[in-house]
Amino acid sequence: MAIKINQKRIRNIDKFQRLLRNQKINACTISYHVINQDDLKKIGFKTLPQNNDCILPKIIGSVSEFNSLGRWNIHKDQPKEPRFIRTMEWELTDWGGNVHYGTNDIYKDCYPRTFIEPPSMEITFCNNVLFSNKINTNDTFALKHAINLFLEYFGQCEICDVNGMPIEKINRVNWQLLPPGKQPFNSIAKYIDEISTTSRKSSDSIKKRQKQIFNFTPNETWIGTAGFEGYIAYVFDECVIFESVKYGNATYIFGKDWQEISKLTKKEILDQNLATARIIHTTEWESQLSNYLK
Repeated sequence: MAIKINQKRIRNIDKFQRLLRNQKINACTISYHVINQDDLKKIGFKTLPQNNDCILPKIIGSVSEFNSLGRWNIHKDQPKEPRFIRTMEWELTDWGGNVHYGTNDIYKDCYPRTFIEPPSMEITFCNNVLFSNKINTNDTFALKHAINLFLEYFGQCEICDVNGMPIEKINRVNWQLLPPGKQPFNSIAKYIDEISTTSRKSSDSIKKRQKQIFNFTPNETWIGTAGFEGYIAYVFDECVIFESVKYGNATYIFGKDWQEISKLTKKEILDQNLATARIIHTTEWESQLSNYLK
């Protein structure tokens, strides 16, 4: 028997876990019966998905943002420490009318912080129903997060026995291949403009960095969709480069097997133990990047 929930958010999971124990359900899934295609667009499906298509859902609020990006815990009870903030580009005209350009790394004293990894809960479509990942009913955090994630999108959901999931092998559809052409960077620039929430100056800096990678002539270029929105993957013979256009301040270098990488969850992809390198966007960024693309 499914447990139905119809509200904006839950704060206490105890009563739901008691009901699951009473029903002797050890593993469950959160589900939602799709009403129309708008429901699918809410979580990031741009076209009608096939059975077993799976995505990391797009960001629409605080729960889905944490699900995709994680969050920082700020420790205001501890002394501040220097932290790299960003690289600033500057332009200066001297007395002779000559224009000079340069860059400086900006540091600021900040409270220490601890990063909480994103849960990266995925949603799979099958037989006109959306399903969460399999959840252990004793996992209070995962169960509460999954319920609130569905409530943030739809305002209702059901907790079901995992045995009722008709899903077989999932097919992740988090990436879209950009078509090749003489000026494919125009597609990247357009993608950046569509999702950018930064100032024009910051957006220009992001485009410049993306163009520097693109000038190495990748074999393929993929853009992230749904919860991967904001990432571009450049596939080279030597490696795959992940560059963020929206979040974070680092470039990730992975091995050359893109097909395997694209099947991983976001948490697995961004795990530094899986990456060959992580290059911070300082003034040394370009020279460090070129070491991997000779």
